Amino acid sequence: MDGSIYPGLLSPDLHGSTYDQIGGGEITARIAMSPEVFRDAWMLRHAAYASHGFIEATPSGMFMDDCDYFPNTKVVVLYRNNLPIGTVRVCLYAPASGIPGADSIPAMDVFRDEITGLLEATPPTLRGPRAVEVMRLATHPDIGNDREPTMALFMVAGYLTLYFEANAVVCAVRKHHMPFYRRLGFKKVTEPRPYPKLKFETGLMACVQRNTEELKRAAPILHPVSVDDDVYENFIHGEMVPVFAGVRSPEGVSRLLAGRTDWEPATVRPAILPQGRRPLEMGLAA
Repeated sequence: MDGSIYPGLLSPDLHGSTYDQIGGGEITARIAMSPEVFRDAWMLRHAAYASHGFIEATPSGMFMDDCDYFPNTKVVVLYRNNLPIGTVRVCLYAPASGIPGADSIPAMDVFRDEITGLLEATPPTLRGPRAVEVMRLATHPDIGNDREPTMALFMVAGYLTLYFEANAVVCAVRKHHMPFYRRLGFKKVTEPRPYPKLKFETGLMACVQRNTEELKRAAPILHPVSVDDDVYENFIHGEMVPVFAGVRSPEGVSRLLAGRTDWEPATVRPAILPQGRRPLEMGLAA
């Protein structure tokens, strides 16, 4: 389910950050594996959703649920100038994997028949049906019309899509955001319906291909995403990574954000990981 990706009304205490402080500089990302990073995600969500009246503001200033801790779920936070600016949650649906919680994803509370139907009509991966839901997108309410953080959220979701070897991405999307998702390669599956615990309706959108490489080609923002670069390797190991490291220049990033494919890729190298460092305890090993 998509969150607030446009200007908000609140000025939350997110490390005291304001747009003047977060309006420029390199965007980095980290998977939440510590209380501090989870807290950044929950505060960003709360600020974004409450600023539009999608949830009731809470005294804690945080918006969380049990799904954040499920083994099939990863929460990511974006930073700029060391300040949190955006967050997204990616949930794996892989009923044959045996991963706890992976027999369902939150969107199935509303769109179960449609999601299972999509996957039944798509050749499964070697590990059976595997899809991810991209949800809880939120950016700092002072971001304004800066599209780079929003696109960065889809980039990091792309890295997790490759990691989970999913050949389908689903999102529950508000009606006026559907054109934006179409530009990213998604197609509308249903008209909007009420979404539990939130004050708006969403329609199901999906990007479904036979394999992850076709999925990358279908979504322009995923073109720079690769399992062979150090961004991927370090990201899935829980390190802070520069999101757009696979694009050579600022002009290339601008072309990428505009949905163009004539950007020049950077030369990336495989990561050299310290001995004994383990990947996230989930995903490809399942």
